[in-house]
Amino acid sequence: MNIELGEVSITVDEKIIFVKSIGAFNALGTKKYTDGIKTIVNNFQGQGFSILINNLEKSGSTPEAYQALDKFNKWLTNQNLIAKAMVITVKKGMHLVNTPARINNQQNKLFDNEGDAIKWLESFS
Repeated sequence: MNIELGEVSITVDEKIIFVKSIGAFNALGTKKYTDGIKTIVNNFQGQGFSILINNLEKSGSTPEAYQALDKFNKWLTNQNLIAKAMVITVKKGMHLVNTPARINNQQNKLFDNEGDAIKWLESFS
């Protein structure tokens, strides 16, 4: 039986998509996460946007989830993404090697708090 793992909250303020991940994610949980963001991006109808991802409460992902995230980041790179900020603890940042599309093709920066991340994203507008 396939069970979706991981919780996600997605909200929008102006042209910033706020994502909060909680728990451990598998491929099904990651699909829910990425489909939610894709819907919002498509509703922007080509307008520029930024993303703030808060992973402070995320505890990990399966290899299949990382594959899905890399595929999503390849798609995201072809959208009108202005910048992406990720809020994580230093230890958790090691997972970024598993999503090369995010590292190589996007204006992104890591933060340890949302306040600094928001200021950085707002500097692009």
